Amino acid sequence: LTVLMSPDMLPKHLPAGSPISALAASPVSLSKKTVSLPVYGQTKLQLKNTNPQKKVSWSSKSTRIATVKAAGSNGNTVTITGKKAGTVTVSAKYNGRTYSVKVSVKSPSLSKKSCSLAVGKTTALTLKNTVRSKKTVWKSSKTGVATIKVSGSKVAVTGKKAGTAVISATYNGKKYSCKVTVKAKKVTIAIAKD
Repeated sequence: LTVLMSPDMLPKHLPAGSPISALAASPVSLSKKTVSLPVYGQTKLQLKNTNPQKKVSWSSKSTRIATVKAAGSNGNTVTITGKKAGTVTVSAKYNGRTYSVKVSVKSPSLSKKSCSLAVGKTTALTLKNTVRSKKTVWKSSKTGVATIKVSGSKVAVTGKKAGTAVISATYNGKKYSCKVTVKAKKVTIAIAKD
């Protein structure tokens, strides 16, 4: 028979070497020290080593930035959902104490706002801080100058001829752009000596 006990269920004084003394050394704590997620993104957080008979209450200091939804037999697990870019504190109240974590919610951004490459060369662009449930649509303003090969929130840009093109990513109704300058290949002419 296995009995699960949290530290606050154990006797205050345990003999040295007791099989359950190790459990007493496991304090109640959050599963993460910091949390970072994109807008619309979700992540789970847990208050570890709690007594299943004692309830855990979660709260967000600003539900405009991130919301919380508890789960588990005593609510010791929570799902955090990013709502808008910003930083907020999420707290868990348990057994008269408060445990807090700093949550950073990040908005989408392109890995580069401008770049240059030679004809025939390829560079990568990424739209960071996105979620899979929302589609990213990529476009090249001049496919004769630069073409794209899309893979979700990433794209490979290949230079075709000298010139300038704008590579754009539309995500959740907003457009993010990168100016790409394609340079002609350098030609080296060797002159033979008589």
